[in-house]
Amino acid sequence: STTSFVRKTTKYWVHPDNVMEVKCIILRHLPVLVFGRDDRSKFDSCITSIYFDNDPMELYHERIEKVELATAVRFRWYGEHPREIFIERKTHHEDWTGETSVKERFPIKEKHVNDFCKGKYTLEKEGERWLSL
Repeated sequence: STTSFVRKTTKYWVHPDNVMEVKCIILRHLPVLVFGRDDRSKFDSCITSIYFDNDPMELYHERIEKVELATAVRFRWYGEHPREIFIERKTHHEDWTGETSVKERFPIKEKHVNDFCKGKYTLEKEGERWLSL
């Protein structure tokens, strides 16, 4: 099923000379998050995100400039050996529009990701699979 989230994000630019110092300061204040599903004795807090863009990096630049309707597209998964991957689209809305920025996502089994990227696996096929159960 598709899930939508309403988020507000603030981003900061850090000069390359100060990146390590900023990381150390942030790390002192981060909470410890533990993700696990089946076996609670084995936890893996790894979160992996892969962002998609074109060669001129238009999506990246629009997000940095906070252009109305700027979009980010990413694949995200949790843990080292995911069973499913979330395909996400984040859309930015300026405050003056009265709209809130939105993150939409849907899960897909890891084994179908390559075919999905090639256009060989569609969400209709996933729907057909659910209807046949």
